[in-house]
Amino acid sequence: MYKARGWAQQYHIGAMRNNNPRMFEKYGADVGFDSIDDTCIAENLSKLLAEEERAGNLPKTILYPLDGTKIETWAILAAGFCDNGTKAKVQLGAPWWFNDQAFGIQRQFEACANLYPVSLSVGMLTDSRSFISYPRHELYRRVLCSYLGSLVERGEYFSGEEELKKIIENVCFNNVNEFFDFKVEI
Repeated sequence: MYKARGWAQQYHIGAMRNNNPRMFEKYGADVGFDSIDDTCIAENLSKLLAEEERAGNLPKTILYPLDGTKIETWAILAAGFCDNGTKAKVQLGAPWWFNDQAFGIQRQFEACANLYPVSLSVGMLTDSRSFISYPRHELYRRVLCSYLGSLVERGEYFSGEEELKKIIENVCFNNVNEFFDFKVEI
């Protein structure tokens, strides 16, 4: 149904909810006593994506793994479902929840940039309705530019400034505009 409607499916992977029973009883669900689950479900998710692909129904998909120690697992899984007709059809999402801070974002770039095409990413998204969550978009852009700058400084980036500018513009705006078919012109 997602593919038929042109929607993207998004999987938030690895949340372990309501860990503290006393606080759950006192305040209710989802009020800050959550953590990261270290169970890896990559094999099962791979089977689900493969079945959708086999049936011709795999929609655009973004994976948001919470366990930063397994980020390579998810980057490689996402890259394995490339499609000639859709750029970055299955992709690794920006770090979220406990990881959408400078160290978590940097760790994800460092861990998977050699395994996964970061330049095709839709960058930082949010489903939050909290105004104070929006600065993380700026933080993501700054960490991205710092990461790319460090590659240039170390001599590990081989294209020129124009290509670098294009990567930054794509990750910060163009890719998300194309991926979700927003048709926003600037």
